[in-house]
Amino acid sequence: MPLLGQATVISWNRVAPAARAEFEQWHTEEHLPERLGIPGFLRGRRYQAIEADRDYLIVYEVRDFDVLQSAAYLTRLNAPTPWTRRVTGTMRDPVRGLCRTVWSVGLSGHSPFVAAVRLPSNVLLDTQQEQAESLLHAEACITALHACSTEPHESARLTVERMHRATEIPQRIALIEGSRLASLRPAGRQLFGNTGTTGVFRLQTALTGSGLPE
Repeated sequence: MPLLGQATVISWNRVAPAARAEFEQWHTEEHLPERLGIPGFLRGRRYQAIEADRDYLIVYEVRDFDVLQSAAYLTRLNAPTPWTRRVTGTMRDPVRGLCRTVWSVGLSGHSPFVAAVRLPSNVLLDTQQEQAESLLHAEACITALHACSTEPHESARLTVERMHRATEIPQRIALIEGSRLASLRPAGRQLFGNTGTTGVFRLQTALTGSGLPE
């Protein structure tokens, strides 16, 4: 389905195998509900890598970019819980972008797979929407496509939660959702050629804010 809202927080992380069970429990039981409790956070999803350079992909959909500059969000980032401090200490090589949604097209419902593409700043996302819409209607296994542009300054903001964690900031991000794993990378190549870094992930869990469509 199309992304909810006009902004996103998208992150990738490596987590050591011995720490993954607690990471998943923490994200499901604490982090997702905590973020969805911030006014303007609409939906959160966690994916586990199938073929990617990071173990997990997390996507939060947000009403608009002002939410990511709000006192409620920044207060949360500067007051991590003890569990958050412990679990984030096990996360390695984070990549994280606070983004504005450039375009988002999709059918209804969640899809089990997503290709997440980190793209350089010279990729002009605006020019790809028409092709993405054509691809959505031509390929039965492709169910949604999204393009997001990162705000580098806000993404680099230092908070207590991010302290002591060097974080890579992507410039542009594309997400391609589908019901068939083999369709994702070819769809990405149709849109962006061989540019960028692509990882393929499987949906693990999702949570939507109260009163919003699942």
